[in-house]
Amino acid sequence: MATLTTTAAVLPSIQLKVNYKDCKEIIHDFIKNFKDSTIDIDEELEQLHEGKYMNILQRIANREESTIWIELDDVKKFLMNFDTDSASLLQESQNLFHTIMTNTHRFIEVFSDVIDKIDARTDKGYKLPG
Repeated sequence: MATLTTTAAVLPSIQLKVNYKDCKEIIHDFIKNFKDSTIDIDEELEQLHEGKYMNILQRIANREESTIWIELDDVKKFLMNFDTDSASLLQESQNLFHTIMTNTHRFIEVFSDVIDKIDARTDKGYKLPG
C-alpha cells in the first residue's frame, strides 16, 4: 500500500490585537473633523462643512458624487495630531495607521460601516432628488 503525501505552502497567520470599537470612534472623528489645509479659497466658498470628508459625503447625499476616496496621507496627518482624553483611544490611534496598512481589506469595511452611520442628509444643503 502506497502512502501519498503532499506538501502545501501554508500562509502564516498573524494575530492583530485591534480594538475595532476604538478604531471606529477614531475614524468617525476623522471623517467628521478632518480639515484639508490645501483647499483653494474659491473652492472653500462652496463648502458646507468644515471637514473635507463631510463635504464629500454631503455631495454624495445630494447625488452630485457617488464615491468617497479616503486619502491615506490625510489619515496619517490626522493621527499624528490626534488628541483625546481617553487613554485607550490614544493608544489605539498610535498604531492605527500601521494597522490599516497591514489589514487594508478589513478597514475598507470599517470605514464603510462608519460612513454608513453618518447621515449627511440631515445637514444643511441637502437637496431632495427630482
